[in-house]
Amino acid sequence: IQLGKMDPEPAASKKKTSTPVVYADLCSSKAGKDVVDAFASAGLTEREIALIYGALGSMESVATAFKKEDDDFEENEMGDVEVFIPSSFGSPQEMFGSRLGKMDNTALKDVAAEIKKKKTPSVDIFNDEKVGQWAVKYAGNNNGFMKDLPEAYTKIMALGSRYTGGKVGSLLGSGDSEF
Repeated sequence: IQLGKMDPEPAASKKKTSTPVVYADLCSSKAGKDVVDAFASAGLTEREIALIYGALGSMESVATAFKKEDDDFEENEMGDVEVFIPSSFGSPQEMFGSRLGKMDNTALKDVAAEIKKKKTPSVDIFNDEKVGQWAVKYAGNNNGFMKDLPEAYTKIMALGSRYTGGKVGSLLGSGDSEF
């Protein structure tokens, strides 16, 4: 997975290289330094790394706790499975189905406990000193974690997007000369 935008290169600097680009494996158990370097080259900080990995850990714990219910579907005489169409979605909180879990900083609490006990964190990314400091900070402040997480997510989603400056000509691609 490539993190970051790809800036266009000037025509003079384009060279054919036979060396393939190697991207950091974000899920490898021993790629902490590579991941930190990939985030840094994309313009992100250690704070965003700790927030995103804390959110990923939280989602992973929710996903592993989820147990799929076994539904007994009977085939009709045409061999089709009957489709259930709900007539009511229930409360606003259950509009899209029952909640599977809750996003919080429990993954960072586990990492912070390992760091405080001077153990090597189970996730290699937290071996980086600055990322580990942010993990400890957010482990003690769930409200801060939940407040800062959308900002980090927005930064990652904005990578690679182009800012046009907001002028009408730039937006329409015709330049400033016509306006």
